[in-house]
Amino acid sequence: MLAVYRFTSTCKVITRETDRTPEVRRTIDRSGILLFLDVVSGGRWIRRVEEFILKGEDLQAARKPTGIAKGDLRQLSRAYIKTFGSDEFAPSGEARFDSSQTGDDLTRSINIEPRPAGLPNRIGIELEHLCYPTLLPMLPSPPIDIGKSWKGTFPAAYGAGSFPGMGYEALIVDRKPDNPLIDVKFDPKPCTDPGEVSLIMTLGGGFRTLLSADDLAPLTARGDIRGVIDASFNRGDQPVKCKIVDYSLVYGMHRIPANFDDTTVYLFGCDPDFTNFYAKLLDDPPKPPELPEALRK
Repeated sequence: MLAVYRFTSTCKVITRETDRTPEVRRTIDRSGILLFLDVVSGGRWIRRVEEFILKGEDLQAARKPTGIAKGDLRQLSRAYIKTFGSDEFAPSGEARFDSSQTGDDLTRSINIEPRPAGLPNRIGIELEHLCYPTLLPMLPSPPIDIGKSWKGTFPAAYGAGSFPGMGYEALIVDRKPDNPLIDVKFDPKPCTDPGEVSLIMTLGGGFRTLLSADDLAPLTARGDIRGVIDASFNRGDQPVKCKIVDYSLVYGMHRIPANFDDTTVYLFGCDPDFTNFYAKLLDDPPKPPELPEALRK
């Protein structure tokens, strides 16, 4: 199954290298399109997502009858990302994920060969990918009825840090008309990757998504996600803890009547506003869950 999504978001990031260096604050207009393709192969559910972060005028110019080459879109995207000052947290290129057919044991595949010594070819989900289609939540066994709730875990990653036990809770709140509407709330319990410098990840917020009853991929989604990475270490006899990443993503996405193949993206069927009927169904998204105390600082 393939789908094209209009993706709009504002990403705010605060980073610092150590407790003795100043904070760096950035706001990223992470908006453009997502190309989504999933297949089942060898018993694994494989998802490929290509994200193109684009200026509004570049996106409009891509709506030509002959389509636009992926390579041209990639060049436009990379040129725009350069204006952000850093490409960290601004995805560029294809990301590949796979899991069992039920969605558990989810990981990201790294297509860099050879990988540096000691680094795995399969890692957890990075903060900027939490909004991607079908990664979360893992769906329960049928029936998928209104009021059904469940909990799940997934592996997350930041840099060399690995956080295998990040949690969430999902609830089916409605059907519109037969498509399940699901709220997902991240568990604020911190997860630690221990070491000489320990990294601690804490997530907050969540998202609402309307899944297609036909293919169980999102028709539309909106979210407000917060992630914090703390570093903990000893300086002499003194324990030190500092916040090295404070990440916030407010986003919306919906399917658009577009198509793509290996080389070309076809956006001519979209109107100038890239609208979708289903996006209106989330005009009143839920208030984001209250953030835990650790994320309010």
